[in-house]
Amino acid sequence: MSIKSSPLATKTILLIIIIITNTIFITIILLYSPKKKFFPRATIIYPVEDKEIREYPFTAKGTLNSPIPDGWHLWLLHSPDKSKNSWYPQGGEIYPDLLNWEGRIWLGSRDDKIDKQYNIQLVLVNHIGNIRFRNYLADSKRSGQYKMISKPKNTKVLAETTVTRKTNQGK
Repeated sequence: MSIKSSPLATKTILLIIIIITNTIFITIILLYSPKKKFFPRATIIYPVEDKEIREYPFTAKGTLNSPIPDGWHLWLLHSPDKSKNSWYPQGGEIYPDLLNWEGRIWLGSRDDKIDKQYNIQLVLVNHIGNIRFRNYLADSKRSGQYKMISKPKNTKVLAETTVTRKTNQGK
């Protein structure tokens, strides 16, 4: 006794096999392909580019278009160095409120000259960079000496602006 199948049944079985094979293939690709990190885009709302800053310290503010990925930390840095090779981490890690962030910035010291330009960056650093910045702030506070440092490897710059300091009185 032989089983005869219709051409429609054969095509249906072939289609089911193709669907199952493709599903398995796509699942394997998704499970074993490297995970790409998507970093948020950010804006610095205050201070805007070329703003004259009269407050000391002042609060920088901005937005993110998506949450910070796991394992990454948000920081503000500033540099009076035109080459942008050395930076001062500011205040501590920033913990956004949903997609809004803010952080304190001290441009130089109270006695620094006025009309000095500063570059400000909002950056993401990984866990190692976060520890490095935390240790920098703790060591600087203990010693009273705040020296510029290079950015950690794998730092992601999300936003930046340039401002001019216009006071040396802390007012």
